Amino acid sequence: MGLFDFFKPLTSKEKLLALYKRRKYKRIPVLPDEANCKKIISNYERLPSMLVPKDYMNRVEGNLIRGDIVLLWWLNMKKSQTKIPQYFLYTYGIDTDQEIRKLKQYKYIDKSENRYILTSSGKQVLLSHEKIIQEHRAPHKTVNLKDGHIEYNLIHTTKNFRSSGDLVKDQDIGREFERQKNYVNAIKAYHSAERLALKDPLFENSPPPNIYRRLAIIYRKLKDYDSEIKVIKTGLKYYPNTVQFQERLSKAQKLKEVHEHV
Repeated sequence: MGLFDFFKPLTSKEKLLALYKRRKYKRIPVLPDEANCKKIISNYERLPSMLVPKDYMNRVEGNLIRGDIVLLWWLNMKKSQTKIPQYFLYTYGIDTDQEIRKLKQYKYIDKSENRYILTSSGKQVLLSHEKIIQEHRAPHKTVNLKDGHIEYNLIHTTKNFRSSGDLVKDQDIGREFERQKNYVNAIKAYHSAERLALKDPLFENSPPPNIYRRLAIIYRKLKDYDSEIKVIKTGLKYYPNTVQFQERLSKAQKLKEVHEHV
């Protein structure tokens, strides 16, 4: 570096890199081109969401960050994988080509014909981070500029349940109805999530066990032991070795006997 290099103005890319470093990001997001870095630098104080949130650069499992989970979801959902959305760069701060190589190295995806498919390990990772996908699809997000924390506006429950068309969101809608003690609509929401899961090839005809767990809890509160027993048996059909289901079934059968003799 020559003497006059010290007096050269920083490029927008260098300024953005320095900004992320000052904010002590654990991992620096992949930076866009110079023109878009300039837009971010010029507007981030007014529009903090132009920065990749600090939360998004933290590890969520092993060496995976949030963008990797969303990438697994996107690869699983899209039959045509040629046009990759820009949000992976601008929102999640990742280079998809680089992250796809990483996902292949970890054996989370395989190449099949002209597209990537999730391996069983990749599906398990995706299933264990359902909340990240729900947050990704949230209609509104608020980013706190000071600490990079994101608040999500996830659920808008109405008086009567209407399916969102998304099995993760329907489960969360059901949970919200539970909190309101609106058990009729909570049951509808969980059964809707079950139907959506059965149509989704990702789940291979095995809906998430949380659906049966929540339904069993609701039926126990309602003292509807027949329905509780029925839903637990359905859960055991998919997850026969789940001790929690086995113990709950035994308890529900005993409660039913006591109730019938009262």
